[in-house]
Formats: sequence, structure tokens, C-alpha cells
Amino acid sequence: MKTILLILVTVLSVNCAYSQKIKESEVPAPVKAKFQSLHPDIKNINWLKLKKGGYEAEFTQNKSQFGVSIDSLGNLKETEKEMKVSELSKEIHDYVAKNYPGYAITEAAQITYTDGKPMYEAEITKGKDSFDLLFDSSFKYVKKGHF
Repeated sequence: MKTILLILVTVLSVNCAYSQKIKESEVPAPVKAKFQSLHPDIKNINWLKLKKGGYEAEFTQNKSQFGVSIDSLGNLKETEKEMKVSELSKEIHDYVAKNYPGYAITEAAQITYTDGKPMYEAEITKGKDSFDLLFDSSFKYVKKGHF
């Protein structure tokens, strides 16, 4: 039981370090307007204020999880769509196996920035150590961090 509690506290702490859930009434009008122009049919939205600046709208559409990041002026920064780990390319799986032995890919997402090119994010975990790897549209490694 202590282990489960410790894991839950750790996950919540990591999420709070990067964002904070807020009420829709706390989201600036330009941010809401931009989101509405992009996704007029989405009504059930979880809003986050990002520690790095800006806001993120999280929602589900067609059984897929999405996150749309918008700066406080209403400029779209990125759209993230969760994907199954098995949907990541073989190149990404091979890169992780070669460069991070003992780590497992635990989450995956496709990120599209304003230039329209897709990027791929792989969260990798080994014990309590967890971080993200970012890959470009050709599945080449770009950088490590928490995105």
C-alpha cells in the first residue's frame, strides 16, 4: 500500500511541476477564442496553466486524447495527440533500446508545432527515472527533457 501511495504522490508531483489545472473562467479570452476557432465542437475541456507559460486545453475526441497549447496572446504553439507505444516507428524503438538499455517506453504522442511537421515524443521509464525523448518527422532523435 505504501508503494502505491508513493507512486501516486510522485506522479501528481511531477504533473504539478509542469502545469496547474485551472477553471475555464481563469483562461484569458484570446486563448479560449483561439481554441474555439480550432475545435468549435469540443465542449468538455480540461484547462491547464503551464509553468513554462501559456495554457493547454486537454480533451478527448474520437477516443483519442489531445492537448492544445496556446500562449496567453492566443497564438497556437502545438497540438499533441496521444498514441499507442506500439504505433511509434521501429527507428524510435531501436534508438531507445540502443541508447537507454533497461528503459521501457511507457507513453507516446505525436506533436505538431506551428510549422505543421509532426514530431514524436516517447516517455521512457526505468524504475523511478522517467523523462521524454523527442524525435523529428524522420524519426531522428532531437532532444531529451520533459515536454
